[in-house]
Amino acid sequence: PEDASLHHVLGLALARQRHLPDALAELAKANQLAPTNLRYRYVYAVALNSTGQAATAINVLEATHNDFPQDQDVLIGLITFNRDLGQLAAAKRWADALLTLRPNDHGAQQLRNALEQANKEISNRFDFKGSDARIESGENQLTAFGDDDFKLGQVRDVLLAKLAKRQVDVRYLEYGSV
Repeated sequence: PEDASLHHVLGLALARQRHLPDALAELAKANQLAPTNLRYRYVYAVALNSTGQAATAINVLEATHNDFPQDQDVLIGLITFNRDLGQLAAAKRWADALLTLRPNDHGAQQLRNALEQANKEISNRFDFKGSDARIESGENQLTAFGDDDFKLGQVRDVLLAKLAKRQVDVRYLEYGSV
C-alpha cells in the first residue's frame, strides 16, 4: 500500500527487531510518501545515522531544518551527528542556532547554575587551597584549569557531579587537549 504511516510503523517495528536494512527501506518509503511530515523525516535521518550513513543523515536533517527551522529535535540531531563526524564547526553553528531559538532554555540555565556550584565547591575545598583550579565558560565552551593533571581530573569530576545533579546531559561534552 501507498500509506506513509503504515511504512513508518513497519519501519519502526523492523528496527526494534534489528532488521536495520529493511527498516531503513520502509522509513525511506514513508519519507518519500509524506515528504512534509517532520517526524518521518527526523526518524529516517536517525535510522540513516544508525546504519553508518551519517553524511546522508545530516543532509536529510539540513533539508528538514530548512522546512521546519523551529524544531529543536532536528537541531539537536544536527549538532550530535556533526559532532560525531568530527565536523565541530558545523556542530557549533547548529548549537548557536539552537541557542538563538531558545535563549531562555532551562537546560542552559541548569548548565550555568552547575558551573557556578562547581566553581564554588572548588574554591572552598581544602585540596584546592592556593591552587588556580577553576572552570570558565565562554561562547559554547567550558575550560577547566588545574595546577597539574591530578587537580584537573578533580575539577572535571566536580563539574560532572554538579551537571549530573542538575540533570544536564554530559554526553554532549567534548574533551579537548590538555
